[in-house]
Amino acid sequence: MKIDVTKNFQLNFYKLKEQQKGKPNNCELMKRVEMPEHTFYRMMDENKRLPEREMVLLAPIMLRLNLDEASTLVSLAGYAYSPYFEYDKKLKDALEKRQYDFDKIQEEIGTLEEKNRPDWYKRNEKKV
Repeated sequence: MKIDVTKNFQLNFYKLKEQQKGKPNNCELMKRVEMPEHTFYRMMDENKRLPEREMVLLAPIMLRLNLDEASTLVSLAGYAYSPYFEYDKKLKDALEKRQYDFDKIQEEIGTLEEKNRPDWYKRNEKKV
């Protein structure tokens, strides 16, 4: 898929969405990464501000882009995959491996968050 760097994030997102193999509808795309509907539509509307950084970083997973395309698309939104954030590293690894199963990615991120929780948080968790 070709990204036009002379256009903004929203226009490129819309174009890439339309070029998807099998023409998945908007609901199917949103389900791929459990994205809320209002966030999804904000990504295509030039008149609205972009969604949060974490949601923009998920767009390439949803569209099943390779790492180069993902980096270009994310940079058009003014963001980048940071080597300092584990969330970014996990998403970048998934794109490198072309692993688009969001449940697996989310499981790794969740496991990572569990490990990185401070001791005081673990002590104050309610026992169920």
